[in-house]
Amino acid sequence: MPARQQPTLRPSKRYGAAELFGHSLVGIDPKELQRLSSADNRAIPCPFKPDHASCHKKGGVCSLTLYERGTDGTVSISQPPVTTCPSRFFEGNAVFKWVHQTLQGPSEVSIVNEATFLIVSCVSCPN
Repeated sequence: MPARQQPTLRPSKRYGAAELFGHSLVGIDPKELQRLSSADNRAIPCPFKPDHASCHKKGGVCSLTLYERGTDGTVSISQPPVTTCPSRFFEGNAVFKWVHQTLQGPSEVSIVNEATFLIVSCVSCPN
């Protein structure tokens, strides 16, 4: 009886999650992947938010990447991850430092919360 030939796979590319709740999916333990993918987003702290507040996104996807499957069935990452979560920009205050450097040049940066000076207190104002 002749040996069966394995079907030849077509190469394909697809986007998929690169990180869940701040954890890279490259080389992740399957049990950890299952735990993260079925987790309630309010139960897992976001490593990028100040004080590690809980994740605000259902599913917890922080970034996407392009995966490529070769004809032999192996899957590899063919592009660097792309951030999809705005909380990711809080990591190390990177976005604030970048904006400051772009606008002001290399100097120290201080980050403050939004200013409430535009809120007007009016006793006789209509509701």
